[in-house]
Amino acid sequence: MKNHFLSICLAFLTAGLSATNAVGHGSPIHIDVEAGTLTTNGGLALASGFSTKAFDPSEDAGLDFPGLTVRTDLPGFDISGLTSGSTLQLEILGRHDLTDSNQRLRWLWYWDSTGHDVSEAENDPDFKFRRTDLLGSLTIDQFTQPAQSELTVSESITPDSHQHYLRYELDNSPAAAFGVYGVFARVLSPGFNASEPFLLAFAYGVGVEDYATGALAINRAAGPRGDYDIDGDVDGRDLLVWQRLFDSTTRTVADASLNGVVDAADLLIWQQQYGESLGDSILLATQHVPEPGAIFLAVLAMICLASQGRKRLAN
Repeated sequence: MKNHFLSICLAFLTAGLSATNAVGHGSPIHIDVEAGTLTTNGGLALASGFSTKAFDPSEDAGLDFPGLTVRTDLPGFDISGLTSGSTLQLEILGRHDLTDSNQRLRWLWYWDSTGHDVSEAENDPDFKFRRTDLLGSLTIDQFTQPAQSELTVSESITPDSHQHYLRYELDNSPAAAFGVYGVFARVLSPGFNASEPFLLAFAYGVGVEDYATGALAINRAAGPRGDYDIDGDVDGRDLLVWQRLFDSTTRTVADASLNGVVDAADLLIWQQQYGESLGDSILLATQHVPEPGAIFLAVLAMICLASQGRKRLAN
């Protein structure tokens, strides 16, 4: 009996130690470079909402090993396009929760597998991103501004290989509720443009089908990227918000490109997402709202004129 117990303990320890070098399981985040911009591929495609993909939808994934924390090393990373020794960072993104009565800015999301809705998790559990080499970590809560929003995943990546740079941990004391926990993020590397946002979603006590349902619900609750007035759709009212905030260097709801300034890049995102709503599919409301193409060109003309005016004043 004693030997059997020791065998079980050794099996768990072996699984934990080998996770950082495991290959061929889960749905890794495939990172590449295209025209100077980081790209992410793989995961679960999302039809509507803030991002277009979620990780990790694999049957192998999910928070596990119940105790004071539940954790996983999935998703891992498959990196191409960066040279050996490059630095890789993960930036956590806050979004307004459209299911919250006050539309609060949210960092850690929770989908309740019992009520089948996005809600506030009891006891406000901590979620931690911990480097597997133990050289750094980042902790976030649901509606609390994190002390830091960026974590260096590795100062010296190994490209063209499958790596588990991070361990993802959820506080389980008191016991966390079953469901799907999610965080919006993007990857950064010096010398390259940041990737598009994606959803890191973690199943706890639910299957793959519920994972997909929960990830989609979280993504929709975060709203479309061009929804600058935070009302759940992208229409002409969002253009007015963008116009009022144009040239602002403060991170605002109108900075959809996340480049630190409200500019033409955010107008382009508004145009691309024009008509999107929180419905199950993208709705093109062309009957009641003007076609975005003409508005887009007119506003671009306004920007050019304003820019020329500023140049003349400067001279």
